[in-house]
Amino acid sequence: IDYSQFVNMSLPPERLLSLLLPDLLGNSAHGSYWGNLGDAGGFFIQLCPYVGVLALLLALVGAVDGNSTVRGFFVALAFLGLSLSLGRYTGFFELLHKVPLLQQFRIPTRFLIWWAFGAAVLSGLGVDRLVRDRRPLRVPWRGTAVVLTVVIVGVSLGMSVDADGEVPVLAANEQSVLDLWRLDLHADVWRFLVVLLAGAVLFSERFRRRSAAPVLTAIACFVVMWADLRSFSADFNGALPASIYTDLPAAAEAILADAGADADEAGPGVPVWGRFRVASLVSEHNAPYDWHAGWSVSTYSYERYPGTLRMYSAGLFGLANTRPGWSPLHLLAHWEFSRGYPAWFGMANVRYLVSHDRLPADVAELIHTDQEIVSRLRQSLPRAWVVPGAITLGDSDSRLRYMRAPGFDPRLQVVLDRAPASPPPPGTTFAPARIMSYQTDRVSIDLPGQDGYLILADTDAPGWQAQVDGVPREILSANHVFRAVPVAAGERQIEFNYRPRAVTVGAWVSGCAAVLWLGLSVVVGGKCRDSVAGAQRPEAEYRFLLHLALQLALVIGLYGIVTQTELWSAAADRLRPRQVLHSAVR
Repeated sequence: IDYSQFVNMSLPPERLLSLLLPDLLGNSAHGSYWGNLGDAGGFFIQLCPYVGVLALLLALVGAVDGNSTVRGFFVALAFLGLSLSLGRYTGFFELLHKVPLLQQFRIPTRFLIWWAFGAAVLSGLGVDRLVRDRRPLRVPWRGTAVVLTVVIVGVSLGMSVDADGEVPVLAANEQSVLDLWRLDLHADVWRFLVVLLAGAVLFSERFRRRSAAPVLTAIACFVVMWADLRSFSADFNGALPASIYTDLPAAAEAILADAGADADEAGPGVPVWGRFRVASLVSEHNAPYDWHAGWSVSTYSYERYPGTLRMYSAGLFGLANTRPGWSPLHLLAHWEFSRGYPAWFGMANVRYLVSHDRLPADVAELIHTDQEIVSRLRQSLPRAWVVPGAITLGDSDSRLRYMRAPGFDPRLQVVLDRAPASPPPPGTTFAPARIMSYQTDRVSIDLPGQDGYLILADTDAPGWQAQVDGVPREILSANHVFRAVPVAAGERQIEFNYRPRAVTVGAWVSGCAAVLWLGLSVVVGGKCRDSVAGAQRPEAEYRFLLHLALQLALVIGLYGIVTQTELWSAAADRLRPRQVLHSAVR
């Protein structure tokens, strides 16, 4: 992927304040999130590092004063997770993007899971320190609390007032995102102050000298952290009735009913998803839905999602959607081909279109009207067909450019990625092929008795093998993303089987590694336990990790400020509230 995708949704440095104020830029569940605007925007769930205020204070105790020789590792892990989540703001990601394999990853904020794991362990060490050891804490918690309070109150007051201090006039049944956000931000400030007060009591020497302090501390830590996290995110993970995903929606029912009339086009054992595809044109831009905000206020948009038959919902009802989703299993060629939609819907075996508005009659025939409209595409190719001619273009850009040209007709010609080893005899006409068996790893097709190239409108993923009348035959990439096999008029049947060599090799590697690991565990494990039990390693050997983590964080921060000065200097502007309207709640 390119560099912009590689660093997409990096954590802007000013959002480190959301370690204390999680709703600093709003909350998606409440419809108050405005932090998805601008170049530094992104989904709330990707950009929130909040683990709880008390958990953060306890992690500080565990890192500085914890009774564990391994705390240095978790400090390093937590710092590394936070540092890497900054992504483009560090400057180092320009170098990482040049490293093979690493350059295929995206969304640096997913490194926050390292931060969350390290912080959780350090918090546990902090609780253990308070409960088991009554010596005075070495953590300057009073000064830390004062500084944090001044910063948080100052930031919240500064952000709560927009530039002109006026509340905009809104239309009926529309609510200002900023009005909702102010409520969330004020709740954050109160939660911060209350939890900080509870932490001050737990850390105070007067409280810790009490005889019941260990038990009370353990109980209080659990209750306060639970209340802290619950007050922030109790309504974040919404739920819907299962029937919304199990009951057949009207759009899917209309498609299945209409498709029943063409059941003879394929063998009796071929499922519907192996005969044709559907495509949903419904989006948040052309329909009154919002699938990224406000679900704790109204679930209307989410209740309607399965019925739109978008990329992840059509399969629930036995239908195949042609659009690639956010899955790493989709090949790059699939994404590139999808940029040719809607013009290439027919070539991709799309027979039905789901839309919010009516489509032109010369493009599609209307078969169902409801909240979603279902139409049958007039120019749709079958899942498998034979074309008489071919052209070979090795470069992907050249293939896509040729296919966009007005003169290209997929019924008469196929664009191949390479010349076949044994070209077929020249064909004469287009001919559909009948699929007799269609499974996830095996497809059997009866040939129509024509010379040319059999095209199967399925992705040409590595691992597929073809046999024509029982004889192996090469598979070529057809029309940039599909499969093509040269065939002759006298040949009767072709079969595709999924037999990826990588799975076999991976199974052997995993098996050998498992045997090796078990052997090492048996032979070496006992000796390691004896050596650890017989020698207490001095803590000085582990403190270097703590110092190393702090130094690395400082180096990464300074390097980022120097190399990405413009991005860092725009922090104040990114924190300036932006007025938008949220109209998803109907």
